[in-house]
Amino acid sequence: MIKWIRMILSSEYIPSVILFIFLVKMDFSIISNWPLNQSPDNRLKLALLFVHLVIVFAILSPIISRLLSQFGDEKLKKFIGLPEVGKNITYIDFYDFLSGLALSAFYLTILLFSLKEVYEKTGWVIAGIYAFLMFVSSISIAVLSLVRYIWLFTKFNNYAYYSVALLASSMCMAVIGVAMNMVS
Repeated sequence: MIKWIRMILSSEYIPSVILFIFLVKMDFSIISNWPLNQSPDNRLKLALLFVHLVIVFAILSPIISRLLSQFGDEKLKKFIGLPEVGKNITYIDFYDFLSGLALSAFYLTILLFSLKEVYEKTGWVIAGIYAFLMFVSSISIAVLSLVRYIWLFTKFNNYAYYSVALLASSMCMAVIGVAMNMVS
């Protein structure tokens, strides 16, 4: 019985189930609290579409991960360009990490600058899909850059690895936050 409970709690699908429950609760709250005589404006529809697409993407991420793992670890490592485990850390590695973050912030800046124009010309549906695709692209570039950088520190002890992972993740979120604040 304890093994079964531990297996369920350690499942990779638990976050997806929690997000699905959150999504249903959020939709129920919006629908039940919305005034009967009002219809939502297009900006609210755009925001809700974007939030729904991001949450659905997060819910489906374990399935996407399983599909990507079918390509094989070596092909995925080669595509990402993960360095060898024993490789010495150089300035170029840090530069590569920062350039990936800069590209991610640039994508996010393009999204925020161009979203209003896309919204005005195409409507809320296309603008929501555009915002979702640009956001996922930006976050994916940042995460891949982060993974490549943190991978260099796997040869050290856990304290050094976790410290670098926390510092690099914080730097990643700070750069993305600065990009969002510069535009808005």
